[in-house]
Amino acid sequence: TFEKEQFDRAKFKMMNTTELVRIGLDERGEQLFTTQTMIDQEEEMIRQAGKVNKDSKHLIREDIFKQTIANYTLDPEQEMAVRRIVGGSDIKVLMGAAGTGKSYTLAAVREAYEAEGFSVQGMALSGIAAENLEKSSGIQSETIYSKLSRWEQGKDLPTAKDILVVDEAGFVGTRQMHQI
Repeated sequence: TFEKEQFDRAKFKMMNTTELVRIGLDERGEQLFTTQTMIDQEEEMIRQAGKVNKDSKHLIREDIFKQTIANYTLDPEQEMAVRRIVGGSDIKVLMGAAGTGKSYTLAAVREAYEAEGFSVQGMALSGIAAENLEKSSGIQSETIYSKLSRWEQGKDLPTAKDILVVDEAGFVGTRQMHQI
């Protein structure tokens, strides 16, 4: 049939492009692929993250940290998370199961950064996720798409005084994370 022939031609063309890269087998033994463009973007993200992670330009003074901790009822693990996020290198990851107090911890992080003069902004894949992040942590949030669209227009570009929180970053696609 015409559809099968069309599919076979497209598949042949795709499988024989230099852009396609075999990356191994999945758990069922089936071949996995990516593109050279994706590999290049991922390598660039790793390089940029390495550069940024060497920086410590967003530190919080100890007096602000102590005042922030006094304003919250944090368990020891949450307090340690706040300390690690507001101190040291500039890229941080906060992980935890649902209901473990990540949003409450982020509220304390937001307060500390704002007390130090930083602006904390949230980004999420969906409008509902952005709303939830904002309600639960007080971090002004919007969709990743909205934020990236404005950045592409040269509007509201991040500065050295901005802290970006990417909600559920593991679900963000390579292209969008590369833009962020």
